[in-house]
Amino acid sequence: MENRQELEEEEEEEVHEPNPNDVRDNGKLKIEHHYVDSPAEAQRLIAKLHRKGFVETGIYTPAVDSNYNKN
Repeated sequence: MENRQELEEEEEEEVHEPNPNDVRDNGKLKIEHHYVDSPAEAQRLIAKLHRKGFVETGIYTPAVDSNYNKN
């Protein structure tokens, strides 16, 4: 009986642990820096990061964004 209770407690603990890759769960902002060689590679990387749950804030690709550096 004691082992079953320990297992149930461990399962409960696992459910409440935040996923470190989910920027919305832990209340902190996770920032990654990447360097790319082309606008096409930048677009692929941005799409990949979106699928992982990252959000885009202030990311510009000059060859794609026509309003880049225009104020």
